Amino acid sequence: MSGGPDPDCRRYPCWNDNTLVVKEIYNFVKRMLQLRREHLELANDASYSFWDNNELLLIERSGNRCYLLVVNCKEYPVHTTLPLSKKRIYKNIINGDEIRNKIKMEPFGFMILDIS
Repeated sequence: MSGGPDPDCRRYPCWNDNTLVVKEIYNFVKRMLQLRREHLELANDASYSFWDNNELLLIERSGNRCYLLVVNCKEYPVHTTLPLSKKRIYKNIINGDEIRNKIKMEPFGFMILDIS
């Protein structure tokens, strides 16, 4: 991938490169775009608010449905309890995992929970 000062820092990546890293990035971006199309609240069709949490970045996106973006911006794993009902199971829409309110987030990890 090329880079440098403006305007080279905005140059498109070479998606024809067959290295594993480029394929992983391509598939990740493709999945994120798919989620934006399927869940309009993740695009621009929603209001948002930040939740107070000392450990993680929490952003609520709400419209017809409500989603919680959970991001670990730290270089180490974080064990915490999300400010959600402990009686419910929430779905991570990125991979379909079922999540309770007590979580372990990997370094620089994130999830998008359907909390509707």
